[in-house]
Amino acid sequence: RLVDQLAELLFATSPEAVGHLAREGADPARVHLVGNPMIDTLLTHLDHFDPAAARTAHALPERYGVVTLHRPANVDDPDAAAAAARALTEAAGHLDLAVPLHPRGREALRAAGLADAPGIHLLEPLGYVEFMGLVRGAAAVITDSGGVQEETTVLGVPCLTLRTTTERPVTVTHGTNRLVSHGELVPALRKILDGPPAGGSEGPPLWDGKAGPRIARVLTEWLERHD
Repeated sequence: RLVDQLAELLFATSPEAVGHLAREGADPARVHLVGNPMIDTLLTHLDHFDPAAARTAHALPERYGVVTLHRPANVDDPDAAAAAARALTEAAGHLDLAVPLHPRGREALRAAGLADAPGIHLLEPLGYVEFMGLVRGAAAVITDSGGVQEETTVLGVPCLTLRTTTERPVTVTHGTNRLVSHGELVPALRKILDGPPAGGSEGPPLWDGKAGPRIARVLTEWLERHD
């Protein structure tokens, strides 16, 4: 918020972000709704995300889910890690889960017994293209990552976020992401699996792969005025 007050240009990824800045008292002339630069990267590489190849490489069934957990609230405390492991173990009874283990949570989740659970496929950390190939073909994603919430929103993959809050509220209002507790995870997952197949998503306004050029235009005009 301090940086918001100091900056002369504010680039917002969503209408909700514009609203937050307005409530902070930011001058509307400084605020520019430009879209999400991270989605530029996703859409640029979209043709390289191969779900079939990723699924085959990790011996996954046709229908599977992807899990990423690394937030301190989920993995730093042994009790929290154990609760997450129990919830994921139960979830894996309904859907095989590919779990690329983030270094932060690796030992805590292993110690909680996640490695021994049927239906859990523990993986080493993956590169961006291979990971997004897995995500693109998933029936559902369980995560605490803000970036993954955004990526699944554009890919049209249902996302369940194991947190009580999110810095990406647009993913919730867009209907592709839901915040869940450990106890709510399995019912929410079953609702996804029992429902109609997820379709594609156009994403929130201006999440069209052109945020970078919009930012460049704003910067160019600003520099010309201040030359």
